[in-house]
Amino acid sequence: MWQMDRMAAEGKAILAKLELRQLLTGDEFCELVNSAYTIFCSEPPVLHIPSPVCVIGDIHGSFGDLLHALDRKDHITENSTSLEDTSPEENESEKTPDVISTLFLGDLVDRGANSIECLAYVLALKLVSPKTTFLIRGNHEDMGINESYGFCSEIKATYGDSDRFVFSALSKLWSGLPVAAVIEDRVGNRHFCAHGGIFEFTSATDLQDNWKQLLEFKKRENSWTTMESFTTRAGKKKMRHVVIDILWSDPKQHMHKKLFQESERGLGKYWSEAATVAWCNGLNFAGIIRAHETVDGISSCHNKKSEDCVFLLRLLFNGQLRRFLVFKQRRLFFGRNLEPGHRRPCTTIQ
Repeated sequence: MWQMDRMAAEGKAILAKLELRQLLTGDEFCELVNSAYTIFCSEPPVLHIPSPVCVIGDIHGSFGDLLHALDRKDHITENSTSLEDTSPEENESEKTPDVISTLFLGDLVDRGANSIECLAYVLALKLVSPKTTFLIRGNHEDMGINESYGFCSEIKATYGDSDRFVFSALSKLWSGLPVAAVIEDRVGNRHFCAHGGIFEFTSATDLQDNWKQLLEFKKRENSWTTMESFTTRAGKKKMRHVVIDILWSDPKQHMHKKLFQESERGLGKYWSEAATVAWCNGLNFAGIIRAHETVDGISSCHNKKSEDCVFLLRLLFNGQLRRFLVFKQRRLFFGRNLEPGHRRPCTTIQ
């Protein structure tokens, strides 16, 4: 208990510093990363989160967008009636509780100018509220990718001679992150959440077997980066591809009878509407929520011929359509982009 209290105090101090736009020292940043790592390592590879949940897509180093999204999420928490389902069958016990959890779909860093602040802020939130703040791994939570897309350069420019200690701490952190999440409402509807999407499978049995192995995946024993070689042991090699698919894959329209095909990204797969239906039916999901692509706020696909749907969520990089999903007991809402302090009406996605 005393350790959790110490971490919470550390997190609050860092949040206060970041909100004053003060940069963390190298030692402070490393200590924060290491503290958060111990919490993430205690979590399963696939999180199970009850509704209500605010789901936030790619931040990519845009600290202003991060604070804006969290401000609007807090506004919903303070004005929970904006999320109330007015249907007559809902009773008092199903009203929105005071606390809405937050799930980040990865890709906090790279591309933008303030990746250090974005990552530090989310990790500090994790220390303060470990049971209501969640982060899953994206394809940019990877040191090989960070070398190419700006985060490593930002660390070198900021921390100089201390950068090797920061890199070591980050490499451990990335390996300890959960890779997916399941959000469940109070009547049992479940949505699969990942940064990229679903993994390749060849049959219903293959899907079930790979899912079972994913639930037992030992994160810390597989501290690879997606650009590196991996062990040749058959079981672990297969799980490497499962996890990479989750981080990198994309849904695609008009794939006819194919379930999967090679992705132009070079990693991950394209998956079809038929694969979405098979995934949701086989694993009892109502839909899939993911990020990874640039869209105007929220988009959906694979929902013309079935009730299953893939929702694509993205906080546009310095864009105007910064949106987020909120799950409440029976329905899925998305918050519109309004200025801080204004009431945020929510629209139901039936």
